[in-house]
Amino acid sequence: MGSSKGKILSMLEDGKISVDEAVRLLEAVAVTPPWADFDKENAQEQFKRVKGKADDLARTVRCKLNDTWEAVEPKVKHATRCAIAGTLDVVEKMSCALKDSLDKMAEEAEAAAAAAEECAEECCAEASDSPEVNEDDKPVEN
Repeated sequence: MGSSKGKILSMLEDGKISVDEAVRLLEAVAVTPPWADFDKENAQEQFKRVKGKADDLARTVRCKLNDTWEAVEPKVKHATRCAIAGTLDVVEKMSCALKDSLDKMAEEAEAAAAAAEECAEECCAEASDSPEVNEDDKPVEN
């Protein structure tokens, strides 16, 4: 007799619990846990069966993924080639636009430099034609 059953019977003998309570308690401790009839060989057999099904599922999924990749791969490669070609086209257009802008800026810089040189020559010519002045801004006579 288990220790739980012995304690219940002792409590009944001592008058601490009624017969109905003792019956209820004895029924409760009589319930066997799910692991009580654990059959190791049966469990191993079940494990092998489940493992086999899992392996079959893994093979099926692997095959489906390979089939899917084989069907999709050419489309992915084509899309990649198109994306690269489109990118190269955009880069070429940007390069041409930058070159045009740089050429225009170079022309404008040359024109500005020529205008500045012309202005400097005119200023120098005017300066040599004007009379000399002293510190009081009065013309100096030669």
